[in-house]
Amino acid sequence: MSKEWLEFCDVQPTTFATYQRSLKNFTKWLAENGVNEVNRNVVISYRDSLLEKLSPTTCRLYIACLKLFIKFLASKGICPDFTAHFKGVKLSNETHYRDALSVDESRQVFQAMTGANEKNLRDKAIIGLMLATGLRCVEVTRLDIGDIERRGNKMFLRVHGKARQGKQDRVILPAQCASLIRAYLKVRGDVDINAPMFVSTSRRCKGQRLHTQTISRMCKAALKSAGFDSPRLTAHSLRHSFATNALTAGTDIRQVSKALRHKSAVVTEIYLHDMDAMTNTATQSVANLIF
Repeated sequence: MSKEWLEFCDVQPTTFATYQRSLKNFTKWLAENGVNEVNRNVVISYRDSLLEKLSPTTCRLYIACLKLFIKFLASKGICPDFTAHFKGVKLSNETHYRDALSVDESRQVFQAMTGANEKNLRDKAIIGLMLATGLRCVEVTRLDIGDIERRGNKMFLRVHGKARQGKQDRVILPAQCASLIRAYLKVRGDVDINAPMFVSTSRRCKGQRLHTQTISRMCKAALKSAGFDSPRLTAHSLRHSFATNALTAGTDIRQVSKALRHKSAVVTEIYLHDMDAMTNTATQSVANLIF
């Protein structure tokens, strides 16, 4: 059944593993609530319970996976497909959004990264890379040493982007970031171009490719160390900071969209809307008149 389910989904193994985990959460919920038969009302109750404790983005993923699984079961004649008119979890344009750092704040976070041992140099290179290029955590973990390319007087990174089959994207590697990576690799002493660019320094898994969770925790620690302790500031905030700072600097939205590797510039326009809100002087003007 698992093989048929994978073929029905037609996704990459890593994505399928996410689907499997989300379904385990549903079966756990069924057991906890003593539910023996699944129907439309049961799924609605499950959705509502998710919304009480999880983010809308996570809820949307869980419900989307469940709906797909029900369609799969229906295709096998195991149960009817009652998902046709079932509402999932709707996200607003800003549901995914996290706070962004200004240029000065980004500089503070980067400058707080001190120390010259392997771990400190690695973390500083990762933070600098994410702030300056907008790379996602998963894209950083997938980098290999040989992914750095030189074309003319510019350097690029071959990036395995989100929902991509392989390293199809090219991202300009600023000279400052290249310098940070070289300093880290010099201390690490690994020159194999097929080796992961960033590896663990822990005793248990030293030399192994970093996990996204490790990078997320490291970024969060770096933010806190620089004095930015907020639940809305996460590792993904560094990507948002890159986009906001690029637009603030006057970069054309199409260039920012390409740098972020968005499928459509419409997605990038979310950052423009947020900037408009931050620079809108209407409320302060009225407050000045009243008070």
